[in-house]
Amino acid sequence: MKDNNRKCVVCNTAYSYCPNCDEQFGTSWKGSFCCESCRDLYLACVRYNRGVIAASELVRIVESRGVDDRWQDSIRETVDKALKEFFENCDEEEKE
Repeated sequence: MKDNNRKCVVCNTAYSYCPNCDEQFGTSWKGSFCCESCRDLYLACVRYNRGVIAASELVRIVESRGVDDRWQDSIRETVDKALKEFFENCDEEEKE
């Protein structure tokens, strides 16, 4: 297996991937993500963009994971959009 033969679609980190291990251990997500945390963040962003989860849920996931300067632009834009929506909703609730 080659070292650092993949780049994470979320944080752009180079990592090693073995398709044979995928079959043996059932970690097919390793083909795109360096870790489960990046996979979970990506899936949460997809769900938010599709309207499956609310902005507050994505914000909660980001808070538990932490913000990373290495995030790809598309992830950062989705998180920024969710944060904006989350805080706008908080402001509206305070006004009521």
